[in-house]
Amino acid sequence: MAGEDDDGIAPDLSQLSETEPFATHLELAKRWKQMPDDPDYVDQRLADASQFIREQCPDWRNISRATLERIACELAKDAISSDIQTEGAGFDTTGASNLSVSAGSFSQSMTFANPRGEFYLSKSQRRSLGLGRQRFWSIPQSREAS
Repeated sequence: MAGEDDDGIAPDLSQLSETEPFATHLELAKRWKQMPDDPDYVDQRLADASQFIREQCPDWRNISRATLERIACELAKDAISSDIQTEGAGFDTTGASNLSVSAGSFSQSMTFANPRGEFYLSKSQRRSLGLGRQRFWSIPQSREAS
């Protein structure tokens, strides 16, 4: 796991720095068999995903390390997949939401799910991070006389 000590024990989240990624390319490789063979690029996308999680979830230190690692990997994989898909078209498709190519009687079209490779949290990821939950509390409206 990212940030493990030499003995293999993950440190307490309170010891995790504000910039340390929740996962590295090694953790993502365990979850994605066809991960690109560019560890620096993958680690940067994981660092970006980790920062995105911190921005969206101010209470990230109260979330388990395993959950943060899993969601960082999911976000990075989605963004990297989008990068690969748009680059695979053979020309710049940055920002395009769909693509149609025709040659004679043959045509092919595709719609990009995340054309800009932006990070976004799914409903289940938001639930795992404790986001969107309603909170209830009450404030006493009267004071007792002393």
